[in-house]
Amino acid sequence: MSDIATVQAPAATGYTPTALEEGLTPRTFWVIFYGAFILMPANIYLLLVAGTSLSGAVAYVALILWVEMARLGRKPLTAAEAFIVYSISGMAAGQLLFYNYAVHPAYFRVSEIAHTFKDANGVPFADLAPSWWAPPAEVAIQRTFLHSAWVAPIAVSMAVWVFHIVADLSLGIIGREMFIKVEKLDFPFARPTATACKTLTENKEETRRPFSIAAVIGSIWGAIVYFPVLLGSKIVDWPIPWADFNTVAHQFVPGAVVGVATDIMTFAGGLVLRLRVIVSMLLGGIAIQIVGNAWAAQYHPIFSERFAEGMSIRTTLMQQLFVWMSVFIGGMLAAALLPIITQPRMLFQTFANLGKSSRALQQSGASESERTVPIKWLLFLFFGSIIFAVLLFRILIPDFPWYFIAPFAILWSFVFSMIDIRAKGDTGFRVDPPYVREGLIIGTNSVVKAETGQGLSPGVWYAPWPISLGSAQWVEDFKTCELTNCRPRSYVKAAILGMLVGMAANLFFMSVFWSVAPIPSSTYPYAATILPVWSTQLCFWMSTTIEGARFGDTSGAEIISQVFRFDWMVYSFLIFTAIFALGKWFKKYELSLIALAVGMAVPLPFTISLFMGGLVAHGIKRWKGEEWFESHRYVIVAGLGMGMGVVLGMFASIAALTNSLVSLPY
Repeated sequence: MSDIATVQAPAATGYTPTALEEGLTPRTFWVIFYGAFILMPANIYLLLVAGTSLSGAVAYVALILWVEMARLGRKPLTAAEAFIVYSISGMAAGQLLFYNYAVHPAYFRVSEIAHTFKDANGVPFADLAPSWWAPPAEVAIQRTFLHSAWVAPIAVSMAVWVFHIVADLSLGIIGREMFIKVEKLDFPFARPTATACKTLTENKEETRRPFSIAAVIGSIWGAIVYFPVLLGSKIVDWPIPWADFNTVAHQFVPGAVVGVATDIMTFAGGLVLRLRVIVSMLLGGIAIQIVGNAWAAQYHPIFSERFAEGMSIRTTLMQQLFVWMSVFIGGMLAAALLPIITQPRMLFQTFANLGKSSRALQQSGASESERTVPIKWLLFLFFGSIIFAVLLFRILIPDFPWYFIAPFAILWSFVFSMIDIRAKGDTGFRVDPPYVREGLIIGTNSVVKAETGQGLSPGVWYAPWPISLGSAQWVEDFKTCELTNCRPRSYVKAAILGMLVGMAANLFFMSVFWSVAPIPSSTYPYAATILPVWSTQLCFWMSTTIEGARFGDTSGAEIISQVFRFDWMVYSFLIFTAIFALGKWFKKYELSLIALAVGMAVPLPFTISLFMGGLVAHGIKRWKGEEWFESHRYVIVAGLGMGMGVVLGMFASIAALTNSLVSLPY
């Protein structure tokens, strides 16, 4: 594989070359198996009982263990090796393909909810599910993957998973060139990870003390907020992931979303992000989730009907999507496209850099670490993987028009990946507009029905989506590679190995947990709560393409006409264009467009916690001085994450061990 560590020559972009090191070494290779076979069981168990992923927390556990073992061997880890330990242990432990795409369909096949919804002929939705998505009911109740009926569902899921990985990686390499090396976006949440790796491996006195103090604070906070995990349950009304103040707020502003996120790392994000970015996010959130929702609670036909005073934040966020989806899409498109349209040189520079062949780089005196994958191969891999995913979709759903799904899959994957990467690079948060898949299916069903007199087959709701939107995480990790002097090629190899081994481990451990007790069941309380909700939502969406079906008291046609309004998309785009132009004229008051768009979509409690963290950061600057703050802020954030991660990992391990002693198979 060609080296993708493309260090640019100083004369071209001002990029300063650094000596890159191998992160995947004989000392770090075994962390893949540690994450997959030691840490994954705790992660799966916590997900089933409390709905929380441990993939971030267990990574800190692995990092501390590997750093200390290397120190005992009198050969400390390099920062590059530490990053591989941190990132790959969490990646291997976080592979959950068989939970999402095997256990979920198996439950749907036998669930009471899926048997309650029926088509015009009286056939339950559970029986409409094709055999390539879920095995027959008599196989599903056996709670084992060792049956021939599982071959097709697993093969389809694995094929789509491979297509998505290839597309995401190829776009990730393009994104690295464009957003890290040419545009030089900050990727704020890459820095705390890099700082943790450097602090633990370098062991310098000036960073060890603030790191340790922050770790103690993070441990105490984690113990207070996440102690229900130790009980192996999710306490009702416990403030995770936020404290909900809607009951009080709705007395003054009906429809508003008001709360504070309780995860200390959300608060710590205020120490990392620029205040301009945080304020932009806050303004976007207030505009939609307070002012906009107050209007919608009075005048919007769907939201006003479904709104009830004191409605929880979670429910309000779900209902507001019926109002603001078009605004989200228009704003995000503007935030992504306007910087490129007004600075075309950035795009040309990206493709020019990637277009250089290895031979040209050699002739220019570039080192081995500066070689890149040529742009033609990256585009070939991206378009090829998406096209293969579309072909699989067409094979499974032959009545879905290819001229709808093929261009949509390619354009949406590329355009919104660019939006997602920019959002990650500027705010640290991803954006992934919800219900786009559902909107396309319902809209296409209307077109097909008008042309042929018959709608799409129900199997379209179960088909794997040929859209790939995971490249932003690759780009952020490439930024961390840069900060830790880790060769990106080394990280890519480790990541692919981690995903493959983690996938095999996930198949084994999901089989074990499934054999211990049904999923869902009282043994796994969070799964018992969330899986029926998921099944109900799927049945509701399926009902929108069935003749005469209704979503509550609202028809499917009414929902689509309200959710996807082209005129609102245009108005939103124009408003963002005006804000962008004003920012160019009045630099002092310039807002971050992508942060404004992200703030509209991200739950407001997270943005409020970020703002509180930003105010604390401003206070620390005035107290200790800007120079001290700039040299210590990432150390503080890394310490907070380390402390909370270790406590959360310990709680989950104790809970998994305790409950395994009292749970018997069947």
